[in-house]
Amino acid sequence: MKMADFSSPSFYADPYPVYERLRKEGAFVPLMPGIWATGSYATTEMLLRDKRWGKEYLAYVHMRHGEERTKDAAFQTVHRSVLMLNPPEHTYMKGLLMKTFNAERIAEFRSNLQATTEHLVDSFIDKGSVDLVKHFAYPLPITAICILLGLDEEETLFLLTEGAAMVRPFLRVLDIAEISMDQIEAANAATKSLDEFFTRKLRKLRQSPGDDLISTLLTAEENGQRLTDEEIVASIFITFVAGHETTINMVANILISLYRNPDQLELVRQNHSLIPPCINECLRYETSLQITSRHALEDMEFEGISFSEGETIVICLGAVNRDPQRFIDPDRLVITRSDPGSRNLAFGAGAHYCIGAMLATAELEIALRTLFRRIPDMRLTNLDDLRWLHLSTVRGVETLQAAW
Repeated sequence: MKMADFSSPSFYADPYPVYERLRKEGAFVPLMPGIWATGSYATTEMLLRDKRWGKEYLAYVHMRHGEERTKDAAFQTVHRSVLMLNPPEHTYMKGLLMKTFNAERIAEFRSNLQATTEHLVDSFIDKGSVDLVKHFAYPLPITAICILLGLDEEETLFLLTEGAAMVRPFLRVLDIAEISMDQIEAANAATKSLDEFFTRKLRKLRQSPGDDLISTLLTAEENGQRLTDEEIVASIFITFVAGHETTINMVANILISLYRNPDQLELVRQNHSLIPPCINECLRYETSLQITSRHALEDMEFEGISFSEGETIVICLGAVNRDPQRFIDPDRLVITRSDPGSRNLAFGAGAHYCIGAMLATAELEIALRTLFRRIPDMRLTNLDDLRWLHLSTVRGVETLQAAW
């Protein structure tokens, strides 16, 4: 196999045949010198919990694009963010972020989520049709993350109207597909614009901090040291991107999965208490974050293979979560799945387990409950003509048309 197998039009439309081939070729499959891929659940779970594997993002950028590109704004922002830190720096930063993303705060925030969701449905319910991506799945998580960041209405409106134009080019630098110099420059421009936006907000809150995530990072101190503005902005940036992009696509992916499996859709419609297990199963079946990676922090033997420091493992979560060695009948959507393999790795495992998992789950649950309650006769009208995003790492659709 080669890297290009994960960035073809056929892969974007349906990655699962490629994933099946990956699993059949072994626990680790070489893609190019220094880069391997895995689709094995057992291997991935061990790897994610092994402290010898971590993040060396700039080494990966160097390997793929050359040393000079490691200085680019987009790559530098990713490098400085919590996503790419290793302990103990990662432990400290994640602890700060969890002051906002913990169970108690998310429980308190559910009323905000519900009000936002009801308002969005109010905006289109009388029209009889809607693009659910543009008018529901997109604004819901963006509005939520903006509230948690402490942004005001004007700032939130800016990100709602301009954010997509900035985030989508930036996502290219997180993808494993080949990226052109023009795409890198577009990502750099988008990064600089968002960096400037969040830097301005940081300076405002420094004068008058509040009960929000940015203020938490601004006032944090350890051993007399505070985070630099660059560190704070990088983590705010990634929190914003990760805090909405995967949820946007997951809302759509859940609905697509259910409407393509009418028997499962009917179960949920008849019994809304099945929504939580439905979300869990759809995260396994059609997760929005399809690919992540880990890097060898030292020379080692792992699963019978010798790895050198800096080598990269591309972890195909879409393959991992359909591994027949773990899941019974993995290519079927079964929202009442209760076999021992019902636990999936959509949110990862180990030190880098998704910080926003509780927020994302709450958003998905409230979104589905509200849609099924308020528009019980909703149908999807473009299921046979879906345009999937041309991204390897993130799986989602451009539009999802609904009518009632």
